[in-house]
Amino acid sequence: PTFNLLKPESIRASLSVDHLKQDMLSLSRLLFLRPPKIVSFHLGHSAREMRKVPPDSHDKAVGEVPTRREVFETFCESLRIIQEFSPIGSFPLALENLDYHKGGAYEYICEPDFINDIFREFPNFYLLLDISV
Repeated sequence: PTFNLLKPESIRASLSVDHLKQDMLSLSRLLFLRPPKIVSFHLGHSAREMRKVPPDSHDKAVGEVPTRREVFETFCESLRIIQEFSPIGSFPLALENLDYHKGGAYEYICEPDFINDIFREFPNFYLLLDISV
């Protein structure tokens, strides 16, 4: 599933045993047969709701953008949920940076200090550096 780190309850629900019964068996089999060296996903957006905007189809915030502190704390809550979820959490986890675009969806999350704060909180995570070339 696509996770929005500003929606921890949605992540928790997506990873619930009831929701994943059949998918969990398939995922577990796949991970057993082809274990990844690392599991990565985007750091996230700083907006709960977004929409794509032309011409480049990058995300734009819909509604209010939470404060930096709220984004950070909610990201940490979501990352703990993902980290504790087996089988995903049993592999090394990496967060991929996003490139900044105007429109509110990328506030804070592209700042080096914000990224460093996340990695201070999760020192075992790796950084997947997307240089956007």
